[in-house]
Amino acid sequence: MLTILELRLNDSDQITIVPCKDIDPSTPIGEIFAHGSIEISLYSATNHAVTMGVDAPECLSVQRKKAIAA
Repeated sequence: MLTILELRLNDSDQITIVPCKDIDPSTPIGEIFAHGSIEISLYSATNHAVTMGVDAPECLSVQRKKAIAA
């Protein structure tokens, strides 16, 4: 099963894709991606912003980098 996140990013914004907190760090990468890959779709772009969607396996967390630092 995949989770979907839609983001609008401006200049210098970043996203980070990391394993969810409940994933054992020793989980093999093949297990993490057994039910799907990460897919990034670009929906629109202007001079200084893009709107994109990220489809990723449920065991991965997709966040704006600013949200992680906070």
